[in-house]
Amino acid sequence: MQRLVLLAYGWLIAPALACAGAAVPNARALGIAEAMLGYCAKADPAAVAQQQGRIKELVGDASRKSLAEVRHRAGYRQAYDS
Repeated sequence: MQRLVLLAYGWLIAPALACAGAAVPNARALGIAEAMLGYCAKADPAAVAQQQGRIKELVGDASRKSLAEVRHRAGYRQAYDS
């Protein structure tokens, strides 16, 4: 019986472990941060490096594919355009 419970537990946490290193940033937060970067580039070029650092922290280890998916979400577009 214990083996069955352990097997069931393993099946439940396996997807979480597979995605543990591929954290995807919040679409709204990324949209706001990248919109601010675009604004800073025009208004305050000295602040660009600082904003890029914040975006790197937000993005973390996310793959290019997952970032592209985030950027196509409605939440990202709304935040970026606001």
